[in-house]
Amino acid sequence: MPGTRIDNVAGSVNQKGVTGVSWRVVQGASGGGRGFGRGGPGGIHAFQGGKDQFEMWSAISRDGGKTFSAAKRVGTAPSPGTPRRRGDSDHSADYTSLAVDDDFVHMTWFDSRAGFPGTWYGRVPLTDYAAE
Repeated sequence: MPGTRIDNVAGSVNQKGVTGVSWRVVQGASGGGRGFGRGGPGGIHAFQGGKDQFEMWSAISRDGGKTFSAAKRVGTAPSPGTPRRRGDSDHSADYTSLAVDDDFVHMTWFDSRAGFPGTWYGRVPLTDYAAE
């Protein structure tokens, strides 16, 4: 779809070897900063900043990344992003995180859907991910 991109990819592996990944599907063409960072234990993330509307998605692998489940949308509404303010950096660029435990994939992200910048949390039970 023109004007759509994927960014803020995050990944994590639990103690049983289940790999979780999350990403933002962004609507719009504005750019932003790019970079890579290290998350918590077993986690990495890559990001491209921007203030466009986006939705969070996730998937899991139970076989070391050879195959992944169908993608699941996280959240109930598109996120409007977080616009830059004078003298401020693009705080939405790197506030995406992911953790996998024995029961859930946990995700956080940053947006302004409440009218101010804030952190949002979503989780998906591992049993909700269909095997591919």
